[in-house]
Amino acid sequence: MADHAPLPIFPAPVQAESARSQRHRAGIHRASGAVPRLIAGICAGVLVVSALWYLLQLRQPSSALVIRQSSPVAAVSHAGPPQGVVLVTVSRGDTLWAVSALHRPDGIDQGQWVREVVRYNDMPSDAIFAGQVIAIPKYK
Repeated sequence: MADHAPLPIFPAPVQAESARSQRHRAGIHRASGAVPRLIAGICAGVLVVSALWYLLQLRQPSSALVIRQSSPVAAVSHAGPPQGVVLVTVSRGDTLWAVSALHRPDGIDQGQWVREVVRYNDMPSDAIFAGQVIAIPKYK
């Protein structure tokens, strides 16, 4: 018998297991198909609608209405505080200029009167929104 060196023993090549089969063997299944896409679409839609609703609520005026007893323009143009207040609910397309012009006392410049109404209602600007209630001072 011839002296032969023993043949090296190499382990049989192992086939690599795919990530999918590893997850399947471990019991981890990733949902696939139309249902998860539908759920993700619904969630995204709800998120967008919620964000828009929030932004629209920011644009709405506060429900608190501050009515002053006297005003600088009234003190200059009229003797004493207003005789009353006219509450006007703003409609779509109304402007403060047009709404206040309907109740402007004689002898007051329209621009000055709009500024007075803005100050009287503690508004940050002359922008108004549909549904907003504006208090307009009433003089004789």
